[in-house]
Amino acid sequence: MADRRLPFLALLGIFARVSAQEVPEPPPQTALSASYAFTGQDGKDNADWSAVQTATVALTGRWGQGLKLEGRLTAPFDGSPLTGDGLLKLLTLTWDVTPWSVVTFGKQRLQWGTARVFSAIDSLQPSYDPVHPDAVLDGVTGVRLDVIPNEWLSASVLALPASLIVDSKVATRIDILWDDTDLSVGAIRSVDKALAQWSGGAPILEKRSRGAFFADASRFFDRFGVYGEVEVKSSRGQDWFGYDGTKAVPGPSPEPVWTPKATVGLQIDFPAWLKGTITWLNEYHYNGSGFDSGEASTFAQAWNHRNPTNFTPPPGLTVGNFSQHYGYTGLSGIPVTEKLALGVSALGGLDTGFVLGRITAHYSIDQRLEVSLAYSRFDQIPGANPTTGDLIFLSMRDQISLTVTGTY
Repeated sequence: MADRRLPFLALLGIFARVSAQEVPEPPPQTALSASYAFTGQDGKDNADWSAVQTATVALTGRWGQGLKLEGRLTAPFDGSPLTGDGLLKLLTLTWDVTPWSVVTFGKQRLQWGTARVFSAIDSLQPSYDPVHPDAVLDGVTGVRLDVIPNEWLSASVLALPASLIVDSKVATRIDILWDDTDLSVGAIRSVDKALAQWSGGAPILEKRSRGAFFADASRFFDRFGVYGEVEVKSSRGQDWFGYDGTKAVPGPSPEPVWTPKATVGLQIDFPAWLKGTITWLNEYHYNGSGFDSGEASTFAQAWNHRNPTNFTPPPGLTVGNFSQHYGYTGLSGIPVTEKLALGVSALGGLDTGFVLGRITAHYSIDQRLEVSLAYSRFDQIPGANPTTGDLIFLSMRDQISLTVTGTY
């Protein structure tokens, strides 16, 4: 009588042989994208029109099971000298060391925080600029370790070494996903070189440490979601630098001032015609004291060209005059045809009375080629103070931008 276990044993043997075979590595994969951007704007106070052209090339490569290389070069053609560090926006090597750990080396952009427009977590890297949303932002150079032990928990540790112009920083972040709610908390410690005293006409620098704590959360439902983020950081004191009319001179070294920044947002998605979806995004941003006091003083000195012997900070760059409260509202993805979608948005300083309106058109020629056109208009609410810091830093009145992006 035949042994009934023979079919089972045969299948078990086949499974064992297949399991013992090495899993073939996938072939290398590469992707290339290139974009061209033209931006023209008129200056305020009847200034001439100016134009900037920018070319960007991005390359992504994958090898084997766990290596990924990303690079992005951006060259602005505005008459300024081109430098290697200025051209290189991103150069990252990612290595999947184990199924639950990833190490990232090089110049990278951190996906920390939940804000779409106003970033409150800005102590680590250049934050997203709502005035110039199409700008290619710089990354930060360092090493990051991400550990993902399970589906609901992850932890990150980041180390950024110091350079001539960048502080050394160490940061850690823990992310928890619970019942469709994403919650993260983290801390940052930075060490910079600050002016201690003058000796023989030369500055003497000393190392000083600062800290920051941050948190962000988001919860999305079927058609809407809420999110927010907050950062509390130790900032330089108001009299970090003095000024004698010719150069910066040391002032007393005050105790750190803890400054909060926060952003809350609401996103609502509406089903639209042509099988599209219209997204309505709203954000409010609290900008702490209005501007970091030490940085405001330094900027004010740089702007003071008219009366260097009797220093008076220009309006808007002293503490408290820069906007503390910002707001944004915008509709995107409004379908006109299957390939053309429109968007309209407005942001402003709620306590300084400036408004920046923006209209966009996005056209998909095919899956690999896209064209975007945008018009922005800066204005102020009647009766608002025209000498606020927002008006100084926003150098344009009208702006037109064209972007063409191709992927290969």
